[in-house]
Amino acid sequence: MNFESEAVYHELSSIMGIDRDNDPIIQKSAFRTIKASYENIDKKKKPKKTASASSVWRLLAYTFHEYTLFILGIILLVLSQLATIYLPLITGQIIDVLLKYRDFENLFKYCIKFLMTYVISGVALFFRNICFTLISERVTVTLKNETFSRFISFDIEFFENKKTGELLSRLGSDIATIKTATSSDISVLLKCLVVAIGSFVIMFMMNMYLSLIILAVVPFFVLTTTVFSNYTKKYNRNYQDIMAEGSIIAEECFSNIRTVKAFSTEEEETAHFQSVNKKAYTVAIKKVIMNAAYRASTHLIINSGVLGVLWYGGYCVIQGTLSSGQLVSFLIYANDYTDTASSISACISSIVSAAGVAEGLFKIMDYKPKITSKTDGIIADFEGNIEFKNANFAYPSSPDVKVLDNFNLNIKSGEVLAICGGSGGGKSTVITLLERFYDVGSGFILINNRNIKDYDLKQLHRRIGYVSQEPVLFSGTIEENITYGVTSYRKGDLLKVCKWANALDFITDKESFPLGFTTLVGEKGLKLSGGQKQRIAIARALMKDPKILIFDEATSALDAEAEHQVQTAIDLLMKKGDLTMIIIAHRLSTIVKCQRIIVLGKGKIEEEGDHESLWRLGGSYKSLIERQMELGTFKDK
Repeated sequence: MNFESEAVYHELSSIMGIDRDNDPIIQKSAFRTIKASYENIDKKKKPKKTASASSVWRLLAYTFHEYTLFILGIILLVLSQLATIYLPLITGQIIDVLLKYRDFENLFKYCIKFLMTYVISGVALFFRNICFTLISERVTVTLKNETFSRFISFDIEFFENKKTGELLSRLGSDIATIKTATSSDISVLLKCLVVAIGSFVIMFMMNMYLSLIILAVVPFFVLTTTVFSNYTKKYNRNYQDIMAEGSIIAEECFSNIRTVKAFSTEEEETAHFQSVNKKAYTVAIKKVIMNAAYRASTHLIINSGVLGVLWYGGYCVIQGTLSSGQLVSFLIYANDYTDTASSISACISSIVSAAGVAEGLFKIMDYKPKITSKTDGIIADFEGNIEFKNANFAYPSSPDVKVLDNFNLNIKSGEVLAICGGSGGGKSTVITLLERFYDVGSGFILINNRNIKDYDLKQLHRRIGYVSQEPVLFSGTIEENITYGVTSYRKGDLLKVCKWANALDFITDKESFPLGFTTLVGEKGLKLSGGQKQRIAIARALMKDPKILIFDEATSALDAEAEHQVQTAIDLLMKKGDLTMIIIAHRLSTIVKCQRIIVLGKGKIEEEGDHESLWRLGGSYKSLIERQMELGTFKDK
């Protein structure tokens, strides 16, 4: 069940008696409780899947893509490990020289051989680490770039069904887990394979029966590792999910810090965050206990094998079929063999576990957007003629609720159209469809007698300027925000759009903004007032030189003075004459000067005309104005 869907929210709002649109915070804790119940039900219904083989190979492909460094790293790895495998043999020879021959000349020769082998191993190890570390960093950069570019290319529906915290967690902790698996784990796995094969071959050549003793404990070791790794994998997955939940909570709180402060819910949010961390701590304890039990079990198994080698190897030394030095060499090889067997199992488990994490990431990356774009390039002779023909639409989250019902609307180029109506009538949906954030279920939307689906989306959006109720600014300068998305411009163009947006006066006010256009606006424009942010948003929309300009309740969240300043900008743009303007109005006093006003209700046009004619009609429009007059929010301008 998707808790974020409109249907579920409205259902809960109805049950709890909450007006979700006007007061989404009051019963936040109750919503969370019910949400947790739904999620627990979902978790019981949906068994978790292990990583598929295709996910493992897709994950490893990122490493294999860096084939030049990978091949060089393998060559250096083999050289390093062959030298390392040779060291125990020299160690045994040195011991035999000391115990049997007491020959200083041979001792010096073997020590030089040991030193040279160690140096070769160390140098190869140094460059091998560089190769695999570079692979690790390149894989991380490639995967992050690919993930981000995929995420940001998805349609609006994707982002409405995914939480920002989850996506950030995918970009952060998930890729960090994958990074380890695709670099260091593969490096260690290959190293261990070389050591395990080389050590066993030498042990078998030294003494077949001692080798069989070591080989006998391997099945017990592998079985123990497999059992424990399955439990560890489960706890790792749970831990990862809980940490992602914590990231979502923190992201929501920081993004809505003003709401948190306004309702003084710091303690509640802290308690909620701490409860998630407590769950993570509980899982972490289980991980620690499981890890300790695994280490104790493998320690017992390994030492049982060593004890068997000491017993039978000691017997062989006494019988004279094995020298003391050879026994020491064998014990070192046996230790290396069992250690690498442990590491091989751990690396495979880590790679499979990372593939499980990657599978979730790949599933999101493989999302197929429902909104596809033509690639026609630059749109020539684009004008603002818009037509909705028999358009029907329902949001994917509520497919049974028709927002637009056989909707028809014709807007001429250069016309100023205002859209008003009650909540849920379809006002913002008209804009959403015109921006092509969604496609109509049936019917058509035409711009210049051409189906909106036949336009290149980038080019379409460059011809449409959009100013929302709560404009979001980026944490840069005023100039950077106004010119956002514009590749090249002249200073004169910047000043012109600021003048049209009624923003030039406050930007160039040396007392309030001594840095002018280079003033930093802060995260989401926190350093600016609502009216200032709105006028910068208008200038940003105009900077694209659009043919269609949309105001989506641009003044509804402003105080009287800010509303006046923004309304002045809108009035100036109305006189411009070369823009098709669509104004979605909550405060009807902002649209009395519009050439044409339509009233939407239940997805259809209920009334149409100018202010005077609609007032005389005495229908829905007059009722809306009278209601706002009673509230004192309407002024006839």
